[in-house]
Amino acid sequence: MEFLRRPRRSGESPRSALLRELAEEAGLRVKEKQLVKIGQVSGERRSRSGDCEMHYYLLRLEREVVPRLNREHSNFGWFKPKRLPTKFNRPTTIAIKKGLLGSLRQL
Repeated sequence: MEFLRRPRRSGESPRSALLRELAEEAGLRVKEKQLVKIGQVSGERRSRSGDCEMHYYLLRLEREVVPRLNREHSNFGWFKPKRLPTKFNRPTTIAIKKGLLGSLRQL
């Protein structure tokens, strides 16, 4: 499981950055109202660049989509809750530890 993660451009809001990244990295053109913020984590130490701020959003879709991944990504998958992968990238691990993904059940 992976979340899109890139630094924001100068003057860009987290929501705008996500909309841009969804289009650039996954070929998904979505509307801002489809994004639901589920949380934010600040102060998590990064290896070389100091503390960071991570914003987490849920993307609400009317139907299942197949993203058109760019060269940075090689695969994607849809998983049932009992069949989630056991290894996660750092932003996903932090979201799990902070309980952000548990809040999805309430949405």
